[in-house]
Amino acid sequence: MNKKKLIKGVLVFLSLCLIAYGLGVRSRCILTTRAEENILMGRYHLALEGLEKEKTTRLNNLLMFLGREDSLLEYNIGVALTLLGENKEARVRFKKASETKDPLLRARALYNEANILAQDLDFVNAAQGYIKVLEIDPSDFQAKKNLE
Repeated sequence: MNKKKLIKGVLVFLSLCLIAYGLGVRSRCILTTRAEENILMGRYHLALEGLEKEKTTRLNNLLMFLGREDSLLEYNIGVALTLLGENKEARVRFKKASETKDPLLRARALYNEANILAQDLDFVNAAQGYIKVLEIDPSDFQAKKNLE
């Protein structure tokens, strides 16, 4: 009888954890969608504010506690910072985002970092960045074009 109660207790606990995680993911999606809408409307400060707010959520705190940085969030913050003209900070965010295991996100982060380097007239390092992008995605037309 005790085994059944223990199994039920564990299942209830796991169910509650999954519900809480799902609610966190849902709120993250809503915030990201709002940030994208703000960017499309030219409200870059509001987009950045929403994304920075996301960094303080329980889900993000849990990810950081587990040693997992949210690379997509770093990438999106980098995009907002770039649009605001804060290239130095944006480059730091893209560098963090490029540490992801997701090859597509890594390529996008490296590409944007290389663009910032090119804007800063650091063409040698920008070219190296574009080469890294092409190593990940050889069909990236923009990286090929910028490398020329």
